[in-house]
Amino acid sequence: MSAFEDVIFVEHNASNVKKHILFFLFLSIAVSVFSTEQEEDILYYGGLKLKVDVGWGHPSPLQKYYYQKQIKYPFWMSSTANYRGHIGVWQIESDSLFLNEILRWEHPEVFDLDRPPPLPKKKKFAPSDFLVEPSKKYAQRGTEVFADWFSGVLKTSHVETSNDSISVTYYFFHIEHGIIDELQIIGSKEYDFLYSDQFSPRYAEWNQVEKFKMLIRFQNYMTYYYRLPGGDTVLINDEHLNLRSDWQKLSPLYVYFDNDHLKWPFNWKNLKNSGAPGCKWVISNDTLYLTGVSLLHGLEFSHADKSQIDWQELMGVGKSSNKLFAEKVNGVFMIQQMVIDEDDFEYAIPTYKKENLKLIRIEDGILVEMYELPKKSMTDSEIQEIDIPIVQEFYKGY
Repeated sequence: MSAFEDVIFVEHNASNVKKHILFFLFLSIAVSVFSTEQEEDILYYGGLKLKVDVGWGHPSPLQKYYYQKQIKYPFWMSSTANYRGHIGVWQIESDSLFLNEILRWEHPEVFDLDRPPPLPKKKKFAPSDFLVEPSKKYAQRGTEVFADWFSGVLKTSHVETSNDSISVTYYFFHIEHGIIDELQIIGSKEYDFLYSDQFSPRYAEWNQVEKFKMLIRFQNYMTYYYRLPGGDTVLINDEHLNLRSDWQKLSPLYVYFDNDHLKWPFNWKNLKNSGAPGCKWVISNDTLYLTGVSLLHGLEFSHADKSQIDWQELMGVGKSSNKLFAEKVNGVFMIQQMVIDEDDFEYAIPTYKKENLKLIRIEDGILVEMYELPKKSMTDSEIQEIDIPIVQEFYKGY
C-alpha cells in the first residue's frame, strides 16, 4: 500500500474506526459498573513511571508468557481489583522490553484470631520465582528477563498534576518479539481530537495520521485477542461441534503460521482487514480437513462479526479444492456442543453450557484417539481430575 493509498484508506475507515473504539470504551464503562477497576502493570521508560493499560479483553504480557510456553499459570485472583493475580514491573532499555520483577499480594499465614486480620502486603519477586526464564538466544541481565515472547501493542499513560489540573500523556508501544518497533506519544487533547469528528486523515499532518494508525492497531490488538477464543467448528459424525481454542490452545490453523501471531497475515498490524481466525473443519474417515476460514472481529458480547476471506489463496490451494488435508496438525483438542444457558444470562452477556464433551488426538492430520467424557456436561476442574493421558495432555499448562 503506497503512502497516498494509506492515507485514503485511513480516511475512508476513520468514522468506522472511531465508532468501534467508542463502542469499546462504552463496553469498558459498562463492565466497570459491575466490576472493580484493575490494577495496572508498571513500565519504566525514559525516566518516567508509566501505567500499563490492562483489561478483561486481552491478556497482559506476563499472562501471554505462560500461555505461549504452555506453563501452568501460577497466579490466582488476589482481589476483584486484580483478576490476573500479579503486577508486572517492566522496563524499556535500548528499545528492548524487560520484565524486572513481579509484585503479588501476600496474605499472612498466621495471625491473632482475637484481632482483625492484617491487611495483605505487596511483595516483590524475581521473574525466575514464577518460572519466567530468558530465551536461550539472549543472556539474562541480573534478575531481569528480556520479554522476547511478547508481540503486541501496549497502551501506557503518564499523569501529571499542577495547579489543580491533570494532564495525561499516552505512550503507545508497538512491540515485536520484545523489540520496540514503533512509539507514538499522544497528549490527552490530541487523543480526544483524533477521536472527534473534526479529525480527517486526508487533511491532517502526517504525524497525526501515524498516531491515528497506532490507535487502529491498538484497537485491532484488543479485538483480535478478544475474538481469539472459540472460533473453530468441526463436523464429525454428522454433528457440528465447537473445536475449543483460546489464548492457551490456539486454533490448529496456526501451525501453518509457525504458531506465531505475527505471521498470521490478518493480525492487528493489518489496518485493512484484521481478525482472529474462525475455521471450519471436517473429520471424515478419521481424516481432518480444513474447509473454510473466516475472520472474527467486533466487540459484541453475544456474537462475533464475521467476514469471509479467500481461504484457498491463504493456504495456497487451487480454487477447485473445497477442502485441504490438514497433515500438519498434531495435538489433543476438545470438541463440544455450546448451548446458551438461559438460567445464567446477566447483563446481556450469554454464558454457555458445554455438552457432549470429547477429546480427540490428531497425528499428522489423522484421528487416532477419541475420548468421550463420562458426563454430558462437566467443568474444567472436574475434567482435570480424570487421570488418563489424553486428558492430562490437553490440560498441560492450565
